[in-house]
Amino acid sequence: MYFKAVALLTLSFLEASSARLNDNVADFEDVPTCGRKKKEFCNTGPFFDKMKGILVAAPVVEGFYVDEEETAAAQGAINALIFYFQKKCKNCVEEEAKDELCALKDPIYQGIFDWVSDTMKDTVATYCPPEDFVCGKKHHELCNGDLYDKMGVHLKNTPKNGGVAAPEALNALNGFFTATCKSCVDHSNAKALCDSRKPIVTGIINNDDREYEDPTAKFCGNLAGVEPTPPPPKYGGRQAKKQCFVNKTQYPGDRKDNPVFEGGGFIGTLTLDACEAQCDKRKDSKGRPCVAIEWVDGGRNLGPNEKRSCAVLWGCDYLQGWGGGSVFKKISEATITLD
Repeated sequence: MYFKAVALLTLSFLEASSARLNDNVADFEDVPTCGRKKKEFCNTGPFFDKMKGILVAAPVVEGFYVDEEETAAAQGAINALIFYFQKKCKNCVEEEAKDELCALKDPIYQGIFDWVSDTMKDTVATYCPPEDFVCGKKHHELCNGDLYDKMGVHLKNTPKNGGVAAPEALNALNGFFTATCKSCVDHSNAKALCDSRKPIVTGIINNDDREYEDPTAKFCGNLAGVEPTPPPPKYGGRQAKKQCFVNKTQYPGDRKDNPVFEGGGFIGTLTLDACEAQCDKRKDSKGRPCVAIEWVDGGRNLGPNEKRSCAVLWGCDYLQGWGGGSVFKKISEATITLD
């Protein structure tokens, strides 16, 4: 009994000494337990302030041409936070301090993931749960300040009559919304950018590409509280047991009764969708686009996987009877304006 009491007394003395040691040693990195002083250092004191300063100063990389030094600095800040949680302040960081550090980490990690390596694993996720991912204060200021202003100027200076720069600007805007400043743009600012992009989209559709799909349509549609309007159908309905004729020929070799590319013939055995897709991208040797197809379906409504002979046509002014198949004409290309 005496020895047991002595042993317990000795153990209590050692634990007390250890606690005092943990509370007074300046460098706690190798101390396995969390004493009062270490907890203070890691949550409100010098350790916390230093870690916070590293994250605040770290660059948030963005853009297709990322500086290697900025990337290294950003990755270094994340590595420092991992060390902070796993070693320097292991088991000592309380929820409030953890949340503040994680909020500063999130945009740094997001920048690397979006612009440098989309296979990068968030190694701090154990301490910073993904569902709590937030836009840090610094990045929020950038996305509603300098980066927002730059994007606004970019859209303002983009031609509104099509051209190469127009789709490039819309791709940049989509990247701004979904990558660079994901979850960081205030509603009013995002709406202003969406409004600025409308004449650019209209210019592309009316001058370059009638079938252009705006990459920002989904984001801007959801922002307005409405789903994006689906693109209108490219082709009218089946004109069963008909074929195309034209009122006059345009070049030697053209036929009024068979305005098919290069004077006649089929381009292959295709599904209806594939036949229409070929019409969308083909031009004949005179540079004329395809305006209709003739599909040898016997005038019947066939399944989507059925394949039949496909002909593409440069003209189709009126129809006449033909028992072999059906005509599908492209819908009239009226000028389109976004609401």
